[in-house]
Amino acid sequence: MLQWSLCSSKAPQFNGSEKLYNRDFPWYDSNQLKQLYPDKNTRRQALFFLFYIPNATFDMEKRERAVGLEGARVSLTQSEKEHEAISRLYPNGSVQHLFGLRSPRYDYYGWLVDRQHHGLDNTVHQFTGVHKGEYGEPNYTDNFIELVNQRNGIDQHLTKNWKYFDIAKFAAGYERWNPKVPEIEGINYLIPQALKAFGFPVYFVHINPTPKGAAGYEWVVSLPDYVASGMKNEFGENILIGPANGFGLYLVKNGIVEDGIKELLGFVGETSLYRDNNGVLKSNTLLTPEIRFYLMKKD
Repeated sequence: MLQWSLCSSKAPQFNGSEKLYNRDFPWYDSNQLKQLYPDKNTRRQALFFLFYIPNATFDMEKRERAVGLEGARVSLTQSEKEHEAISRLYPNGSVQHLFGLRSPRYDYYGWLVDRQHHGLDNTVHQFTGVHKGEYGEPNYTDNFIELVNQRNGIDQHLTKNWKYFDIAKFAAGYERWNPKVPEIEGINYLIPQALKAFGFPVYFVHINPTPKGAAGYEWVVSLPDYVASGMKNEFGENILIGPANGFGLYLVKNGIVEDGIKELLGFVGETSLYRDNNGVLKSNTLLTPEIRFYLMKKD
C-alpha cells in the first residue's frame, strides 16, 4: 500500500500529471501503455521491473544499510524524498563540487569517464564517440563533455530522440554525486531506486570478466517501443536490447566485446543476509541475483 500510494501520486488520476515523471511508461493508463509497449511480454516484464520492491537500501539518515521489511519501507520513502529533491533542481539546477557548481549531468558524464579509465575505453567510446586519450587533464569531465557535445554516439542519440532520457541522466548523476552515499551503495540502491521513483523500470547487467576498478554491474532502463526500434534501426547488431526493452551502458555490444567481456548477465538482485561468528546479522556488499538471464555468452 505504501508503494501504491507513492507511485499513484504521480498519476494523472490522482492529480500527479504535473510531477516530473517518465510519461513514456504510463502504467496508470493501460491503453497508452499498450501503444508504447505493444508486445505483451515486454510490457509485463517492464511492469515487473518497475514494481519489484528491493529488500534493502542505504539509509542516508542513519548512515547504514537497512534490510528486510524495514529496508523495503526505507527504499520507498527515501526514494520519494530523492524524487522531490531532484525535481526541485531539474532541469537547470546545480550541485556543489569542490571546484564550484555543476549540473548533475556533469556527474553522469563523470561516471562514464571513470568507467572509461578502468578498462572500458571501447565501451564508453561506442556509447559516446569519445576515447579516453582525447580529453587529457586536469579537467577530465569538462573536456569529455565538450567532446560529447561534438560527437554522435548512442548517448547523444538517446538524448536527442527520447526526452525522458535526460531525466534519467539527471537523476543518475545526482545520486552519483550524492555525498551522503558511498559508491557501491549508490550502484546497488540509490541510483536504481531513484530511477524507479521517476517511473523507469530498472534492472542490472553484470559483465564478466569485470575490468579492475570498473563496476561489476550497472543499471538498465526500459525504452518505449518507438525508442527501442529507433535504436535498432540506427545501431543494428552493434547493440543489445534486453528484456523489457532494457538498455544501458553495458549493452553496447561491440565496445563490450572489444574490452574483453565474455558474458552479460541481466538480473534483479537482492541483498543476502548472514550471521557472523558472533551471531550478529550482516548483509553482503554485492547484490545476489534472484532472477537472471543471459544476454551474451561467449566461449
